Amino acid sequence: AKATAFVPNVEGRLKMAQSLIHPSKGPVAQLFANCLSADLPADWLHEPRYLAVLSRLGLKLSIPAPLLLKCAQELHSHRTSISMTEDLREKSFHLVETLAHQMAANFSEPLVKAAQLHILVTASLASDEELRKEIEKSLTLSGPRKWKHDSLRLRPFGGTAFDQC
Repeated sequence: AKATAFVPNVEGRLKMAQSLIHPSKGPVAQLFANCLSADLPADWLHEPRYLAVLSRLGLKLSIPAPLLLKCAQELHSHRTSISMTEDLREKSFHLVETLAHQMAANFSEPLVKAAQLHILVTASLASDEELRKEIEKSLTLSGPRKWKHDSLRLRPFGGTAFDQC
């Protein structure tokens, strides 16, 4: 059964379980579901009992590097957006987190390419005092920030520690 393409993906095509990713192991698969539709099991298979069977047949529990690159390219396409929506900020946060964890565990070419794309939400702060306040807030909060600044942009990892890897 592992070598048989019998599992429908979101697009309705039959694939092997081992070529699909688990839809609820981390937020990236959910946030980028439109981008990853060929790589996710059909919606009706998202029930725990079906996912347990598919997992035993090889359903991927993490998103492979080439698919993270695909997600990064999708987010990168919004780098010139006029407004930084909550959806883009959430996608950026979770993609950058996942990318950083996978880069630490397994440094590969698709991950390096993904890190070079504009996927990191950044804000420009007017003063050192604003920066100090934001740093203090960030030490007490987890998850994507609710920035109120108008100067949010998507930028690459360039100039960060990831650029040195």
